[in-house]
Amino acid sequence: MMLSEEQLENFVIGSMINEHSCLSIGLELIYDAVAFRSKSNQIIFATMMDMNMKSKPVDVFSVRKELQLQSKWEGLQSHWEDVIDHTSEIQVFEHHVGMLLDEYRLRVIQSVTDSLTLKVKERSASPSDLINQAINQFEQLMASDRGIHIVSAGKVMNEVKDDIVRMMHGHQKEDGLYCGFIEFGKDFSFSPGDLTVLAARPSMGKSAFMIQLAKNLSVDQGVPTGLISLEMTQKENIYRLMSNVLKINSRDIQKGFEYNRKDSDRFFGSIVQYQSMPLYLNEDYDIDMVSLKAKIVYFSRVLKCKVVFIDHLGLINMAKIMKELRMSLNDAIGQVTRMLKTLAAKEKIAIVALSQLSRKVEERKPARPVLSDLRDSGNIEADASRVIFLYRPEYYCKIEGVRAVDDLGRDITNVTEVFLAKNRNGNTGFYYFETKLSSSLYEEDNELNKEKPKISGSSPKIRR
Repeated sequence: MMLSEEQLENFVIGSMINEHSCLSIGLELIYDAVAFRSKSNQIIFATMMDMNMKSKPVDVFSVRKELQLQSKWEGLQSHWEDVIDHTSEIQVFEHHVGMLLDEYRLRVIQSVTDSLTLKVKERSASPSDLINQAINQFEQLMASDRGIHIVSAGKVMNEVKDDIVRMMHGHQKEDGLYCGFIEFGKDFSFSPGDLTVLAARPSMGKSAFMIQLAKNLSVDQGVPTGLISLEMTQKENIYRLMSNVLKINSRDIQKGFEYNRKDSDRFFGSIVQYQSMPLYLNEDYDIDMVSLKAKIVYFSRVLKCKVVFIDHLGLINMAKIMKELRMSLNDAIGQVTRMLKTLAAKEKIAIVALSQLSRKVEERKPARPVLSDLRDSGNIEADASRVIFLYRPEYYCKIEGVRAVDDLGRDITNVTEVFLAKNRNGNTGFYYFETKLSSSLYEEDNELNKEKPKISGSSPKIRR
């Protein structure tokens, strides 16, 4: 039976409300409410998008309640009953979404051609202007057409030529966002299309270093940045961020500045200043690969984020992939990293995924991570454009009751080695950072970075 456009839209909306898997796919593929012709469906879809963004449950009862709270329910009652009775199987749903988007694109094409025809009749623009307008509008439509981006080799060669000319004149290649650190930034930036893996053992400061990088982007440079947290709450991340910005202990913030009135005044005095920072948070403690993909697409297309952090890979629910594809855990992780790599390229964003290393690292002395430590975790090493390891010698020396110094005899207490172990398009190396984990604060140690021992032979020495 041939579906009418109204029935098609109702099947898509009804399936998304009734089936979580359909919701994730729908939010990934449909990123604008105007894809629906029906005003009622536009309202319902926009409400679901907003609820998903705020990590609210999206189901029949929750969406209805949200519509009522937002005073959007009036006039939707009869339409609502019709919508929730329409549900597709997941396989059929994807076909229905494709049909819906095709209808939407045809409407856009009709609108563009009608507008151009009118301008031609009125002679309101020159032929070259009309051609440029048509090209721009159809290019935008093509860009939304399931990620098809085809360009000629000649165009890419011209872009490469321009890059080389800029660099010959002393300008840095404009293919990445500044990470916020001078020395480290010579070799590392957030490049569109790149997947960076930030890995370490517990207590090395992965989440703290992530917060520092997110702050460098969103607060210092105003770059829209997304953070998907599978471990800490949104409030915990803000505690850490504000303690970094103000250089105060995050525990003092969480305890309501019980013993420090001076820091309390600084905190409340800065709230208005940082409320508008373009940092967007999402917490989800049971996220699967489809939901993760949908959230990243939302961060990119709706919130225009240039960098998205994921904390961390080990907490993604792999059970569904393992069951449906009959995979081992390591193979399932490989599916996720390949998806992230592909998505970064498709959306032209940088993705940074945190990863926790196994105890095998600590069987070595020193327990400094190396690339082979990732080989038991799917295809992380192969899929990542860059791999960063964190290592704090002081942590292990404290366990043994000794003090840490490097091979050159320098005290490296409160110091983290940030090891850029893989860099597909640049140099590798390691960098010393002064570290204050209580405020998630990392600052490059210029003195230590002036002269570095060879990392292959470097290990914390024991000084009683």
